[in-house]
Amino acid sequence: MALKTPEQYVDSLRQLNICAYVGGERVASVVDHPAIAPHINTVAKTYELAHQAEHREVMTAISHLSGERVHRYTHIFQNTDDLVKKIQMLRLLGQTTGTCFQRCVGLDALNALYATSFEIDQGEGTGYHKRFCDYLLRVQRDDLMLAGAMTDPKGHRAKKPSEQADPDQFVHVVERRPDGVVIRGAKLHNTGGINSHEILVLPGTGLAAGEKDYAIACAVPAGAPGVIFIFGRQSNDTRKLEGGCDIGNPRFGVVGGEAMVVFENVFVPNEHIFMNGETKYCAGLVTYFATWHRANYGGCKGGNADVLIGATAKDDPHPRHRPQRGGARQTDRDDPHERDDLCLGNRRRRHGLQAAVRLIHVRSDDVQHGQAEHHAQCLPDQPPGARSGGRVSRHHARSEGA
Repeated sequence: MALKTPEQYVDSLRQLNICAYVGGERVASVVDHPAIAPHINTVAKTYELAHQAEHREVMTAISHLSGERVHRYTHIFQNTDDLVKKIQMLRLLGQTTGTCFQRCVGLDALNALYATSFEIDQGEGTGYHKRFCDYLLRVQRDDLMLAGAMTDPKGHRAKKPSEQADPDQFVHVVERRPDGVVIRGAKLHNTGGINSHEILVLPGTGLAAGEKDYAIACAVPAGAPGVIFIFGRQSNDTRKLEGGCDIGNPRFGVVGGEAMVVFENVFVPNEHIFMNGETKYCAGLVTYFATWHRANYGGCKGGNADVLIGATAKDDPHPRHRPQRGGARQTDRDDPHERDDLCLGNRRRRHGLQAAVRLIHVRSDDVQHGQAEHHAQCLPDQPPGARSGGRVSRHHARSEGA
């Protein structure tokens, strides 16, 4: 199975024994919880678009390992065309969902580990890269959703990991065995963590030579014994569940469904370990990851902006205007020096409107469809600037999916 369907993605989450807490309570099923469902809807869209012929070249790629077509979210960048298509994919998903689609951290973690495991092997004579490629083939074959886990709680920010009063402030190895290691600690702000298949654990900072226990990079199944997810509360979670107009993005999550992941003496077998004590390669790994990840925002935020521009402009009947000499006013259409600028603005509005229409079109089988129908009935009739002196009011922006 090279490309999962949205239904297969949801079913695969049901099969995982994920230990998760939302609002202080243990969750029986992450799939069925109303606070998590919008984030699952968003990730499901990444699987759906990969099956659509018009998006095939953007959403999928040919694996350099197997020669098979795989999801671009499991692909290792091979050339500049791959990088361009990645940004195009993010722009498309931003336009389609109007939010964070959660798979970028896992993609960038894969690419960072691919390069770093090779460099460790070259410098230290280890066998990490072959091991990682074997793992990557399985990720591609099963089209797994991966969560990248890099940010540690850190504790005292002025101290190194080895200087912390509580060593669990950074994920570290507490036991080394012939068949693997045992890790303990936590990672914060894990985008999509609670609805992922596996977690890629990475060191989050450069490390000194005596801190080899903290130099651990590995893959951990989300349902592994000792893994605990604590779902991060967003500012409008309760408003979304209460209904009414103030529910934000009705179909998809507002942000990335972030969670804290606790590793309580979790065993990791050797085949899932891609760095184990090689401290001098940690800073390079972080740099690789940050380089890939920061580039993403030119795509996803642009797509989200398309939705926001379209949502706020669709009810605005007033053309732009400026004062003319003598107090008279003229529209930009009468000014040849600004006509090109107006055309550009109109194209951007049309682009955003198309994205907004796609976003607010809710199918009857979506998890949040009832709230979305209510949301549509509550949209105000007034144009965005009517109640706020020409500025988009905060309430209106939320009710339009911002």
